[in-house]
Amino acid sequence: MGTGYKIFSALLGIAMIIGGIYCLMMPEMPFLALGWIVAVSMIVDGVVNIATWSVRRKLGFADGWTLLGAVFSLGFGGLLIASETMQLAVDIVIAYMAAVWILWIGILRMARAAQLRHIHNQLIASGIAKHWWLVMLTGILLIVVGIFSLINPGIMGITIGLLIGIDILFVGINAIVVSCIA
Repeated sequence: MGTGYKIFSALLGIAMIIGGIYCLMMPEMPFLALGWIVAVSMIVDGVVNIATWSVRRKLGFADGWTLLGAVFSLGFGGLLIASETMQLAVDIVIAYMAAVWILWIGILRMARAAQLRHIHNQLIASGIAKHWWLVMLTGILLIVVGIFSLINPGIMGITIGLLIGIDILFVGINAIVVSCIA
């Protein structure tokens, strides 16, 4: 691996660590950026699909619906970038979706705990599924966090922001480690 790549990787790692620390200090910022990320993704999708539509049509796997979908993606992405209210609405929907997901995982974990308890009682074996109660405890915790997040989506927004910050921080550390050992 070349010296230029190592230097670039180290500088990128340092920038990401700084960005990760910023996200951890202000976790609402990365969460509020999700609306922008969705909007930019929609615009890129629309532009790419419009740009490649004629080639795909010549190959036989593009139709008018594909083009219409690309135009809608481009239009909705542009509308989302232009409207802070819509960006906030997207952010809130993402927070509610994450809260429902956590709640659902907690419910599934409770069902799994009941299944493990049944297995433990049926087999009367001390080693098999004897820690079913830990699965139940994590299920209860997830259900409580999911309910609190549904009541106040700001909790989930801050949590998402913190998780993004932690992820960026670890990616930065990884980039520096790679530049040192490569």
